[in-house]
Amino acid sequence: MQKMTQAKAMSEIRRFVGKCAGCNKPASVETFCILAEGLFPRLEGYSISHWQISGSRVVAGLRCSCGDVINMSEVQAKTSKHKCGAKCTHSTGPACECECGGEFHGSGHRMVA
Repeated sequence: MQKMTQAKAMSEIRRFVGKCAGCNKPASVETFCILAEGLFPRLEGYSISHWQISGSRVVAGLRCSCGDVINMSEVQAKTSKHKCGAKCTHSTGPACECECGGEFHGSGHRMVA
């Protein structure tokens, strides 16, 4: 586990996407993410089974309805001139390079807290 410096402590809305290791079900959450030095990250409304911080990027494990773990990666977006479509909204990977800048990435698989 990595500690964060005070300068990197943050609290903001973030989008995470992933796929269940057990049933292969895709998932997406957009939630208030709270990161603070020395504390376990918190995704408002979700129970985290594990987590990792790499720079400012967060990877978190959430419980799937099948009981297994969904490894959720924070969306890393680059805005481009590519049209946003099903490839973006139904993605389970964290990389987004289209005109939405990550706003709609994985939104076709939203989980409800």
